[in-house]
Amino acid sequence: MPGKLQLAAAARQVDRSIPNWIFSLEIETSTNLHKISRNTSNQAVVLLDEQEIKLPSLNQWLEQHCFFIPRGVPGLSFRSLVPKFIRRGLKQYTDPRETGDYSEYDSLIRNALLLGIDVHLIALKSKIRDEINALQTLRKNFKTDPLIREFYSGGKDSDIHLSHLERKISELEKNRDEFIVAEDYYDIQQEADSLSESAEKIKIIFLY
Repeated sequence: MPGKLQLAAAARQVDRSIPNWIFSLEIETSTNLHKISRNTSNQAVVLLDEQEIKLPSLNQWLEQHCFFIPRGVPGLSFRSLVPKFIRRGLKQYTDPRETGDYSEYDSLIRNALLLGIDVHLIALKSKIRDEINALQTLRKNFKTDPLIREFYSGGKDSDIHLSHLERKISELEKNRDEFIVAEDYYDIQQEADSLSESAEKIKIIFLY
């Protein structure tokens, strides 16, 4: 997929090559015939039925009139579905699978929608798989990383809080040497109790 700099360079090249050319596309919906126009020298402005419209709004309009996309299903939009019909570049003409999809899920969910297959099951399966992978990664890290294991199992103080604790110790030692009770003694005590309680809860979760 081209980046923003490439698209900007291409837009400038079009403007230099064919300035003030107007390209129009007619779209027939179930009720009306619509016309979309764009000027090569003013590409930021798009006209829909002679009325100026922003590109995001145009994409939303096209999405509503071209596809029936269910809510709450990631990977589905007008911009992601239209390449299935409008192929860009030689590779997309020689290989029907090359339509700009970033992953197997993207390809599957978009093709399934266009074929009339229930995409909710695909999206749900993908979500469950991602959750399983995340849990497996956490489990692996918990077993292999001593720093994470000590932090969550209530063992020794980990490096995550080491600098914070060292600073607190230094402050308390200074107060002790000066025979001054720390002003935030009770706050520190409550924080320590809370951390200990949280660590014990996490330990129980991982052990059982």
